[in-house]
Amino acid sequence: MSRDEHPLDLLPHLRTPVEVFEQAIQFIVEGDSILDLGCGLGVLIEHLRGLRCSYRGIDLRPDVIRFCRSHHGSRAGTRFEVADALELDLSSSRYDVVAALNLLHLPNIDPVPVLRKAREALRGGGRLIVAGPSSPDQPGRGPGYYCSAEGMEALLRHLGFGPALMARPDLGSGRAYLVVVRLPGKGRKEPPLPRSPLPGGFQ
Repeated sequence: MSRDEHPLDLLPHLRTPVEVFEQAIQFIVEGDSILDLGCGLGVLIEHLRGLRCSYRGIDLRPDVIRFCRSHHGSRAGTRFEVADALELDLSSSRYDVVAALNLLHLPNIDPVPVLRKAREALRGGGRLIVAGPSSPDQPGRGPGYYCSAEGMEALLRHLGFGPALMARPDLGSGRAYLVVVRLPGKGRKEPPLPRSPLPGGFQ
């Protein structure tokens, strides 16, 4: 984003279908602590209205973080900061949920270290929610890393996560995937099952 570009100018270019967020929040429960890696404009926290939780959003872009602080920063238990996910100090913080939504496919991001950092950030039994484009040829995807829902699930198993609680390759009319996994161990609270089917066949 250029210095003269306002964060709202990015809205027409967002590639994450709303169904991704509608599905993701079904794995977040009252009282959860959430770490949102690459939080962008704060779309995840916008979908968590009415749910009391502790939320920390990080992004590398100062203008985006200023936007988030202005629009969402007054919510209790919410903070935003300019930070690199790989440099987070997690010595005194563990989270019930870590989200990496529409992040890992971006250019110059190596997903494996990010996912390992996400694992480090989770409490035992915590949930990792990952989403990205479901096709390497999707318009606007850019030259970054690509992984399908099936491939992401396999990668996460290799990195020590448990079986997928959800692995959807077909959100947003096939434009996006969503994978939710749990870190082995007993969590503060068991993750919920999806509450109800969404319109248009989304479950």
